[in-house]
Amino acid sequence: MFDETVKIPENVIPESTAYGYLGNKPGVKEKEGIPVIFKYQNVDMIYQNIRTISSAEAEDDYLDHILADTRMVVFISAQGGCGTSAAAAAYALRRAADQKKIFYLNMEKFGNSNLYFSGEESQEAAGIQQDLSGVDAFSGYRDSSVLSENDDKALQVQLENCFKVQKYDELVIDLSGNMEPKIFKDISGCADRIVYVTDGSLSGRDKFTRFCEAVKSLEQKNSSILEKVVLMYNRFDPADCEQIVSPPVPVMGGIVRFESVSGRELAERISQIGFVGKI
Repeated sequence: MFDETVKIPENVIPESTAYGYLGNKPGVKEKEGIPVIFKYQNVDMIYQNIRTISSAEAEDDYLDHILADTRMVVFISAQGGCGTSAAAAAYALRRAADQKKIFYLNMEKFGNSNLYFSGEESQEAAGIQQDLSGVDAFSGYRDSSVLSENDDKALQVQLENCFKVQKYDELVIDLSGNMEPKIFKDISGCADRIVYVTDGSLSGRDKFTRFCEAVKSLEQKNSSILEKVVLMYNRFDPADCEQIVSPPVPVMGGIVRFESVSGRELAERISQIGFVGKI
């Protein structure tokens, strides 16, 4: 633990080492993405807070372990209504068509995997449906039920269920509408690629800028989250939308709005677009 007046030398702290600040003001939980513990409180409370920081570090190591041979691709947006879920489902379909074993995990609050995937339930794992495309997913709302309870172990529980009986080449996570700092921090640390989806509208461009600023504040241990991010335009309407000028991340490509199409059919159409398979 470091005094809050000290700048933590993160570049020299060994991996798998938990650390944080001891602060002088009550109510301050974080400083530059690093946990803060109020020093003037009951010793037992300080001890419990230190244990919490330590267990969070252990959980990150656990996620790295079970995902050692699996590529994780996360689709996210701070903007609603730009088709993040459809883009994630489309990518899963495309990779399954490339003969990859894919698990699609819908972590959107109140999200429903059945909008895009359906099939017979796995004989080995209850609640996992095997779509004919080759994509596995939890049935219905099961994916988001744990997360809605704000359980700190939610991500670990979900991944344990995914990998209990099957090895996957890629884990595709739909995080649309779920920007909980704890969840995003855990996932972004393990992710190989983070696909940010926007429609290029004025509000969409503004939210992307603020997203990038927020991500920079979370970056720790020389692990640049922003280096994993790519930008994808979806539901782009040239009449009302514009591309972001000099974005700080690579642009994968753009998709116009498909009228009168939704769900699985929409995901299948998007999956046929060239750049989707190159994310």
